[in-house]
Amino acid sequence: METYLATFENGGTNVKMGVEVRDGTVRVAIGPGVERSFEALVELGEELTVVPDAVLDDYVLRNLPGDVEIEYIASVETGERLVVIRPSEDWTYDDFRLFIGEPDRLVERQVESVLRARDGGSTWIRFDFHGETAEVSFPVSDAATLTTGSGTYAIEPLPPETITSFSFECLENG
Repeated sequence: METYLATFENGGTNVKMGVEVRDGTVRVAIGPGVERSFEALVELGEELTVVPDAVLDDYVLRNLPGDVEIEYIASVETGERLVVIRPSEDWTYDDFRLFIGEPDRLVERQVESVLRARDGGSTWIRFDFHGETAEVSFPVSDAATLTTGSGTYAIEPLPPETITSFSFECLENG
């Protein structure tokens, strides 16, 4: 028989999870974080139902959101705000998300491509903007711009704390 007990914090309270493997049968329980045995954990907590591996076959593995890095927060010459984010860990350029709009409703746009130069971070992001391709560029040694079908607009960086005053609308698949 093998028993594994792990304690973690949930909302300021210690919780313990236990796994017991006996003769090929697996049992899992969760309960108060002070218990020292699997049986006590079952008695004072809750035994969970272990499901067969096949139950997971229809699920798609997605990385948990985790912490987010803010790549850019900016004000566009048109009065709109622009925010670009990505996961803090284990990310690729496919993970970039771009939001643009009025501060009370920044709408996520489908990112088509992200290109970053080896000059220290110049970045170009192409995205869908009302059915047409737009591009935002953040060069290292020049001013940032947004180019749409109706023109090219200057972009001014904003301080990170500005994001707390924005409201975001995400794509359904985001």
